[in-house]
Amino acid sequence: MNTYNLYIGANNTTGQVEIDTLTYLLDGFTDGFTIIKSDGVWKGKHEDSVVVVIQSEPEYIEVLMKVLKEDLQQEAIGYQLVNELKFF
Repeated sequence: MNTYNLYIGANNTTGQVEIDTLTYLLDGFTDGFTIIKSDGVWKGKHEDSVVVVIQSEPEYIEVLMKVLKEDLQQEAIGYQLVNELKFF
């Protein structure tokens, strides 16, 4: 299991971050995640965005990215493999 940061900006149509839709999609994919509200810049334009911290098996992360990109109407979504996340 790997930990990833997903970088998701505003919906290309509405100009808003679709947190309810994002939460719904992630709830069906994993047992837990964290959504951090942030400010982002895409192609020189400032927009609301979020960073999602999530654990996933490597073979599932690309499936999730495709679903999120389509359902959230994104031109692109960034993702980053990060160091191991442990729970105490």
